[in-house]
Amino acid sequence: MSSVPAVGQWNAKREPPRLLENLEVGERLKGVVVTELDGTSGKKAWVRVGVMRRAKGGKFAHVDGMIRLNKEKGLKPKKVAIDKPVTVYVSKVIEAEGRLEVSLRAPKALAPILDTSTLKPLADLKRGEELTGVVKTVTQFAAFVQCGVGRPTRRKRRDGKPMVMEEVDGFLGKDDIPEDTALSAQLVKTQHQTNTISEGDRVKVFVKDTFPGNGRFHVTLDPHVSVEDLRRMKNAVQKKKSRFARRKETGDLMEGEEILGSIVRVLEFGFFVDVGAKANGLVHISSISEKENRYLDNLNEFASVGEKMYVRVNGVDEEGRLSLAYVAREKDRPKPPNRRERRRAARGDEGAAENKGTQAEEEDDKDGGFLFEPFSTGSGGSVDDDEEADFDIFEDM
Repeated sequence: MSSVPAVGQWNAKREPPRLLENLEVGERLKGVVVTELDGTSGKKAWVRVGVMRRAKGGKFAHVDGMIRLNKEKGLKPKKVAIDKPVTVYVSKVIEAEGRLEVSLRAPKALAPILDTSTLKPLADLKRGEELTGVVKTVTQFAAFVQCGVGRPTRRKRRDGKPMVMEEVDGFLGKDDIPEDTALSAQLVKTQHQTNTISEGDRVKVFVKDTFPGNGRFHVTLDPHVSVEDLRRMKNAVQKKKSRFARRKETGDLMEGEEILGSIVRVLEFGFFVDVGAKANGLVHISSISEKENRYLDNLNEFASVGEKMYVRVNGVDEEGRLSLAYVAREKDRPKPPNRRERRRAARGDEGAAENKGTQAEEEDDKDGGFLFEPFSTGSGGSVDDDEEADFDIFEDM
């Protein structure tokens, strides 16, 4: 028989109850499984952990912790059974509804609650202002730097207290770092990129631009930030967007069409090639091996970023991803003549034809190829008289 106390008024002679409102996320509790239920959203179990909530009339009511067993990955069978003691950890406290959710897994260590009162307001930042921060997240194209900047918010902290300021991370774009520096998550790195920005690095950045209405701000590693530079960068971005808008849709490409594209990314399983569409296409390594009749161990030795290759459109899937087949590298094909070369070739053919005609006439002159002697006016005759004399030959025939 279970030793779980009955639901109802708490016995004052026992130890004071552990109230739901005093629990913290991650707190360890011990209890006994009292109920199991296999519902539409998965299997659940409730554990009596000795937690109470205040009820009417000065009484206390039990609050059983609910375990979502379908989210407990790697759970061994029969680990949770009715009347079996278990150790759980608080995962969520819903005080307004009087509910408690627990987990069988120990939570990861939570970061200490930040004192947001020390954050510098985002609206007070000035362009070119120097900040010192820590790289929090790194992606392929940008890094997010924690600089101690915040914005007003109505959210609450984990302990329930109001949060006056919410921390905002600075956006450090790939174009705002020096050429000799690369991001740790960057897939393609060049040889001259000797420095790397990784998570946890302490960096000195400068405010590039602020967007208080959106709660964002951009930073750069370049200390010399001027209004002209920002205007130039903005114009470059606008031009880049307009060029992208003029590109073809992937659905407009014809299946089987052969296109000369440029390699923009090299991966272990193939190349991403820019063919002038709004999405880059993938050339799989199997397509290259089949065409080259050899196994490719390292694609970087076969081709690199910036090189061009001829590809054939295989098709576009429902998600708009473009599939390409390898045809040949540009350097492996003879380069077609340009406009100037075609003109020179045409002139050369005409000159050769004229030379051949002149040589043929000279040979005919040498061999007596003419049927009649050239007309000669002489000293007292005319061209008309000579023509009449010549035509007498045809009358005698």
